[in-house]
Amino acid sequence: MAFDDDVGYEDAPEDEPISGQPIRRKININMPQNCINLDKRVKAALYQAMNHYWEVPQEQGMLAALLDPRFKELGFVSNSLRLRSQEQLRNAYQDMRILTSENQEVELQPVSSNSLLARIFQDNVTHVDEVANYLALPKIHHDDCPLTWWKTNKTRFLVLSKLARKYLAIPATSTPSERLFSEAGNVMTIKRTQLAPNMLENLVFCKKNWRLVGGIFPLKY
Repeated sequence: MAFDDDVGYEDAPEDEPISGQPIRRKININMPQNCINLDKRVKAALYQAMNHYWEVPQEQGMLAALLDPRFKELGFVSNSLRLRSQEQLRNAYQDMRILTSENQEVELQPVSSNSLLARIFQDNVTHVDEVANYLALPKIHHDDCPLTWWKTNKTRFLVLSKLARKYLAIPATSTPSERLFSEAGNVMTIKRTQLAPNMLENLVFCKKNWRLVGGIFPLKY
């Protein structure tokens, strides 16, 4: 706080008539407080509050950055975090491969040996190579669209492209529908409960699109 807790107020006398103007108040500052670096402290408090209430899980954020072909090198984190994120990507890839194996067969390289042990090792190496091949590719320009890149290369990375759609998609919210219910509630008031459904729909439409009416039907002077 810029002032201490000892703050006094100047009240109007009892015999003074009540007016529509606000009462003037006088703040008594007994001891000014230290305001040095106050802006930095406010910024730090806001930053901590945002991290507390809107914290993005680190694993999901790192996987999204790793699956973005513009930033997959993760040059903004430490080497240990980069390696840990790549391992998490391989684990997520294996889980996604198991889920999609029933509907889509992943093409495997032919093996020279028919032994069960050779097939197991070949299967693991093949699936890990899809992740390794993606990481070995050069990153794209930062102005390019990552979703377009994945659409072009989805046949090359069958499972990774599904992970990219999962982690790079914009989360859907119910905000538009909630706003629509609020608008309908403002139109359908207690005094207007006899509105026909068609009339209510038209009123809500006009309220949500009134800014566009001037462009469709310009005023004539």
